[in-house]
Amino acid sequence: LGLLVVATSSVTFSAGWTGERRDVNSQETATVGNLSTRDIETDTNGFYGTLDYRPNKHFSLNASVDDTSVDDPFSLASGTDSTRYRIRGRYRFDNGFALTASHAKTYRENEASAWSTDTSNTTARVSYTGESLTFGLGGSMIDRSQGFRRVVVGGFRREPFNVFYDAETTYADAALRWDFSQRWAVGGSYRLYDNDGSFDVNRDDAKVFVESKVLDHYMLRLSYRNIDYAEGGIEAYDADLVEATLRFDF
Repeated sequence: LGLLVVATSSVTFSAGWTGERRDVNSQETATVGNLSTRDIETDTNGFYGTLDYRPNKHFSLNASVDDTSVDDPFSLASGTDSTRYRIRGRYRFDNGFALTASHAKTYRENEASAWSTDTSNTTARVSYTGESLTFGLGGSMIDRSQGFRRVVVGGFRREPFNVFYDAETTYADAALRWDFSQRWAVGGSYRLYDNDGSFDVNRDDAKVFVESKVLDHYMLRLSYRNIDYAEGGIEAYDADLVEATLRFDF
């Protein structure tokens, strides 16, 4: 159930409510071999709201909020409560440049198992589109934490055991393509993944290429790619790849 309000020619509001009821029937076998049937009824309720602002053809701003609650979830790793906020802005220039930025924050938890996760995501990007040159540059920073409680059984003892993960992740990428003639083009790309915290993972991916139209309907591309991967002190590799591609265009 939702409502959309066009306040002005540049401002739009929307809000709504969502509901869902799910019946789950499952069969379980106990240690003694007896088969039992479980019938679980799960109710999901939530609301959302959005704001969209577009004063002209160049600028746009969008904000949203979502809040959802689950009564008696089927899985202890499913969130009983979830809240998400997001804001995104974009500005497009007449000369082909565009700027985009966004920030989102999500929190989910399950009270029955003391399970929770908190994620923040900030992204920024600049791009350019011209007659013969295109490129893009951007990156994201993600901060994520997750915790839950487990019960460890040792003989006749049952002890709670708390587990906590934390990660700070950085994504970065860049890409460029230059069509310097009707038949020839060169370009390249670079992607970075860096994860610090409970899991230490680093990955660099770089690629360059040259492309040529062989005939009217054939395209030949030669490229070189390097991938440098390391996962803490567990494993690491450095790969060099040379690729040749022949494409037919209709």
